[in-house]
Amino acid sequence: MKKATTSIDALASVSSFSEMKEVAWEEVKKSFESFCLMAGFDSLMKMFEQDAEESVGPVTGVGPESAAIAGELPRER
Repeated sequence: MKKATTSIDALASVSSFSEMKEVAWEEVKKSFESFCLMAGFDSLMKMFEQDAEESVGPVTGVGPESAAIAGELPRER
């Protein structure tokens, strides 16, 4: 983990160990929810990319040999 998920200010504001555990647990739940959201977003993006590739073919990049660039027709070779 890169940084602490429970802020020092949040822990300093509690008066008992029980409250400290509750604050820490809330921070863990927020972190886990964020992790799940990002994992779900990543999975959806991969599925969208796969669907797009199956529908229109792989991304070939932008260059003179590209089939169409910004609405232009392919160039004569």
